Amino acid sequence: MKKKLTKILMPLAFYFTASIHAQVKIGDNPLTIATIQPSTLLEIESSDKALLVTRIANTASITTPVSGMIIYDNSGSCFRAYQGASWSGCNFAADASSGGSAAVSSWNCSGTDTGTMQVGVPVSGVTHTVTANVTSVGSYSVQAIINGVSFSATGTFPGTGSQTITLTASGTPTISGINTYGLSTTPSCSFARTVNP
Repeated sequence: MKKKLTKILMPLAFYFTASIHAQVKIGDNPLTIATIQPSTLLEIESSDKALLVTRIANTASITTPVSGMIIYDNSGSCFRAYQGASWSGCNFAADASSGGSAAVSSWNCSGTDTGTMQVGVPVSGVTHTVTANVTSVGSYSVQAIINGVSFSATGTFPGTGSQTITLTASGTPTISGINTYGLSTTPSCSFARTVNP
């Protein structure tokens, strides 16, 4: 093992002392700097090995994330990247469970209501609260649309577990009666609101 390690380290030591380059190549053919891609700082090359990214329980495990971090989230069985203010959804996309980078295992729509709606009158001061069971912190973008009215909310969940958000209505209802609003998430839930004639 010691002999093998020396065989690997000696050429690297020579390379780093003999030349001044801002690029590093690791792998099957590390000394062929001529074949390193010109725009890379670090290049990993192998025909039979892979890069193993840091595996963590969930994004909450990293207390001070920095833009550009990439991790493998064991709880979501996927890759996530920290994008300025929040973690991305699984595999760098918006997570269907939150519409943002957070992961939500379930939603409860039996929250509280404020305000009233009337046909032909632009809504104002109308809200509904919902509760998310957050399994991975991050951003959310949730909406429920029907009958000319959209209930929506965007933001960032500050922690995991039960988190309540307030959906604010906008638009103008076109038909009176009871309307059922379903969240634009998977999983989802729904709530009913009445539009007065």
